[in-house]
Amino acid sequence: MPDINLVSRAQDIAVSLIVSLIVFASGFLAGKWRTCRQRAGRNLEQYEFYPFAQTRRGSRSSASSSSSEASRISSRIRTVRRRAR
Repeated sequence: MPDINLVSRAQDIAVSLIVSLIVFASGFLAGKWRTCRQRAGRNLEQYEFYPFAQTRRGSRSSASSSSSEASRISSRIRTVRRRAR
């Protein structure tokens, strides 16, 4: 006949292991969801400061004369993203 303390310890370990796996799985899924949301965004052409427009043939041409403003804004966005890491 097995010792009752041994059975209760095995049950405690099993319950702790199950709870740990549930917490780990929920954290993993939350991380995957967050990564998916960060990667989802708009195409460059959808931003108003993007200095190029796509032609019907698929090539890109200059859309506005404010390319210097566009490069300034995009460099500011890159700087903010680097600081956020």
